[in-house]
Amino acid sequence: MLHPPETAVLVQPADRSMRRFKLTRTRTPAPRRTAKRRGRPASRPARYFLAAGIDLRAEMVRLCRLDALGGAEGSLVRRPPELTVRRAAKRPRSRMGFAIPEENRLSVTVYPGIRRGDLEETLLHELVHLAVGAAPGGRRWHGREFTEALRRAMAEAYGVRGVRPANAYHGAYAEALERIHAREAALAAQGVHPEQLELSA
Repeated sequence: MLHPPETAVLVQPADRSMRRFKLTRTRTPAPRRTAKRRGRPASRPARYFLAAGIDLRAEMVRLCRLDALGGAEGSLVRRPPELTVRRAAKRPRSRMGFAIPEENRLSVTVYPGIRRGDLEETLLHELVHLAVGAAPGGRRWHGREFTEALRRAMAEAYGVRGVRPANAYHGAYAEALERIHAREAALAAQGVHPEQLELSA
C-alpha cells in the first residue's frame, strides 16, 4: 500500500523575541592529561633475553663490570641499565640497537639468522655509549673517546685485538668475534678447551 508523503510542518513561534532565543549546551571540560614518567617494565621471563645461544641479560651484567666501562664500582654496576630486546622480521639496514644515556637504557635488535658475534658486538657497543655518553663537538656519539673505550672493552671482554674498523658502527668487531667462536668450536670438537690451550702456552 502506498502512503502519502509526509508533509513537513514549520512551527513559527508566536512571540518574535523567541526567534532570537538559542539553546546552549553546557560542555564539561575534558580532564587534562598529565605526562606519565617512563617506569621500568615488569620483570620479563628468562626466555625474553635468549638469542643466538646466549643470555643477553647475563652477558650485560658481566660486561658492566669491565674496567673499560667503570669496573665493579662503576655506575653501570651500581645502577644496572634497562635492556630491551627487539624482535625484527628481517635484518635492519643499519640500526642494530640504540642507547639512551639520559634514561640509562639500551635496546638490541634480534633478527632471523643473527649470529652470536653480532649480538655481542651490538650489546657492548651500546653499553659503551651508556658509559661514555655524548662528547662535545661534531662527533657526539662516535668520537675518539667512544672508539678508544670500545677498543679496550672488546679486548678485555672477548680478547679481540688489532681490529681497526672503517667506522665506529657495527660489523668489524662482529666478524672478529665470529672467528674467535669458530676457533673455539673447532678446539671443542677436538676435546680441547680454550682455557687449557692458554695454560699450556
